[in-house]
Amino acid sequence: MQKAAEEDLKNETAAVEVVSFQAKLDPYGDVQVHGELKNTATRAIYSVFVEYSLCDDEGRIVGSGKVGTTPEYIEPGETMTFEDKAFGVYAEVTVKIDRITWYLD
Repeated sequence: MQKAAEEDLKNETAAVEVVSFQAKLDPYGDVQVHGELKNTATRAIYSVFVEYSLCDDEGRIVGSGKVGTTPEYIEPGETMTFEDKAFGVYAEVTVKIDRITWYLD
């Protein structure tokens, strides 16, 4: 029972791993955000959303976003991607992932 409880806790709190993440300022002043995630749970997950913040060079939050992943339904061990664009930033920023949410199947 303890092993099953540990597995459930992992599935509920640590089912997603960040494989890659990048943000790039484009020539129009917009920040392109792209990443790849992996389902590390022992069950399928779905409706995965990534929330992120844009911070200036002094650490102040100057923007944020929330984006869903593709595909919508991810089996254990499979990967998913996300892409978003923050418009009108016009400066280099640091982008950090604040939270990733999902539902277990």
